[in-house]
Amino acid sequence: MRPMAQVMMFALLFGVGLNAVRPQPYPAADLAPEFPSGIQWLNTGRPLTLRELRGKVVLLDFWTYGCINCLHIIPDVQRLEAAYPRNLVVIGVHSAKYDNEKMVGNIRQAMRRYGIAHAVVNDRDFHIWNAYRVPGWPTQVVIDPEGRYLMAFVGENHYDRIDQLVKGTIDLHRTRGTLREGALFLGGMPEEHETSPLLYPGLATFIGVPLGIVSGFYGGNIDALVMRTMDLILAFPVFLLAIILMVMFTPAAGIIGTMKVVSAIAIVRIPIFARLVRGSVLSIKEKEYIEACRAVGQHDAKVLLWHVLPNCMTPIIVTATLGIATAIIVEASLSFLGLGTQPPTPSWGWDLKANVAWIQENPWLALGPGFAIFVTVLGFNLFGDGLRDALDPRLK
Repeated sequence: MRPMAQVMMFALLFGVGLNAVRPQPYPAADLAPEFPSGIQWLNTGRPLTLRELRGKVVLLDFWTYGCINCLHIIPDVQRLEAAYPRNLVVIGVHSAKYDNEKMVGNIRQAMRRYGIAHAVVNDRDFHIWNAYRVPGWPTQVVIDPEGRYLMAFVGENHYDRIDQLVKGTIDLHRTRGTLREGALFLGGMPEEHETSPLLYPGLATFIGVPLGIVSGFYGGNIDALVMRTMDLILAFPVFLLAIILMVMFTPAAGIIGTMKVVSAIAIVRIPIFARLVRGSVLSIKEKEYIEACRAVGQHDAKVLLWHVLPNCMTPIIVTATLGIATAIIVEASLSFLGLGTQPPTPSWGWDLKANVAWIQENPWLALGPGFAIFVTVLGFNLFGDGLRDALDPRLK
């Protein structure tokens, strides 16, 4: 009897285990909870209600742009929308993990990036999440044309089962006469893609170079003031100063957050260009052609722009090129610490941070962004070295 009892116990536990990994149906007789009022909607001209969506199969996609698994199923949701354009209504329920993910501007940017055209509701206070008893991200809930919830699918790789459920529900309610055919116009337009200029921390070049030229050319009190200010900035370690500046600026997402990071990196790099150019100018201003320009009465501005600056360009170009690699490392480090650009703005540092929790179980997750940083920094360093060898006449 004991072996038979063990077999029966194993079968019972095995059956319970299988049941635990399957999508769990909600109580079949219950109506799906209505959306609360006073909540913000995107990609639609008006707040939606399940009552007005009667006659359609509704798919609620509980997601947040900070969840990589949620982003993985966006193509599956878009495939379902394309397969059943006349009978299926998809509503994204954005329930944020962190405070910065609750900001409407960040959600809009994520929608633009991933091409989300269906309606999205900002469930920042988890009212809809709690009403539907959602266990985690991502979760997809299917509601039939009579407003009753059918099944919840937690996690990824449920496309085939959701597709079969949606198709079967459409066929069933078409025979019952409770299906409302035709595409539903929600009165809104999808979020348009916005373009932003390519930003490079060359801001340090455009500030440091003029300071170095003026300081080296005029000398005296101007030189002392500029150089002591540069010495004060150089007194701080690069990463420590960048961290202090980003704490002062307050990290953000989007173009504003990017500009804050660029400004922090630029301030750190300004003394390097200022001291480099000043050293070159101190040598150049003693040349005979500069004395000739002064003798014929040329204005200082013309002398600086036409004769001094062009002869300083070689070290400026090489240093700026090598500085790109440093800027990439600083930005990735700031983002890894949570002080750089905030999601959904892409950053290799954020990718590394997001994968730290899984690095022991899945160490390869960190290889992608880590290798990308390594290759890019190495490439710019090699390019800068080659550019220096090509432009330096002493090495020819």
